Amino acid sequence: MRTDREIRVVLRAARKRAGLKQGELAAMLFVDRSTISKVETGDITPSYALVKEWARACHAEDLINLDLTGGANGWRKLLDLESLVRELKEKMDLVKLLKRRKTRTITRESEV
Repeated sequence: MRTDREIRVVLRAARKRAGLKQGELAAMLFVDRSTISKVETGDITPSYALVKEWARACHAEDLINLDLTGGANGWRKLLDLESLVRELKEKMDLVKLLKRRKTRTITRESEV
């Protein structure tokens, strides 16, 4: 599963801003360095708890304002909300497409 570009970019920027190498951050978070790499490349979706700890370790709470979602499953709620917004956008794009097709059909019929 690939994560959205935004979260991985923000997490990587937070680590770099803190001047930490992947291995150093991994040691602070008690995870493998490969976990840090996989999050930053988007190969895995980080848990809400991992993102909070990552932000705390990098002194980047300002970059990653997680308190807006709240709760133990707040990160999942945020991801679900992003998914719903994407779905809504796709449906709105489809409606626009159908309206264009309908307008073209009406135009063609009036020309005949």
